[in-house]
Amino acid sequence: MKIKLGEFKNKIQVLEETKTKSATGSSVTVTSVLKTCWAQQIEVAGSEDEEGKVRAIFDAAFIVKYDTRLAKGKAIGMQIKDDEDIVYNIASVVDVEFRKFLRINAVKNE
Repeated sequence: MKIKLGEFKNKIQVLEETKTKSATGSSVTVTSVLKTCWAQQIEVAGSEDEEGKVRAIFDAAFIVKYDTRLAKGKAIGMQIKDDEDIVYNIASVVDVEFRKFLRINAVKNE
């Protein structure tokens, strides 16, 4: 797969949950923006084989520039919010080109 920066047309936010203390001292979870960046969004179409098994388990994939905060399993549990305010849960992150681009596979948060 040849990556072209001209295809990075969607602005996305990578969201992470952090635990902090409230004013009363209790623990609360806060969603914050880890990074905002341009990405190539690829819609993944699901299909079934002849036995009725689903072949695609992701709703979308996002190609982004390499970021060590997302690589090597660090992004699991984070979310992506696209430019249409649809929120996706990150399922996996794959190196597309070594230390150049990442493919983030995501599932819609429903």
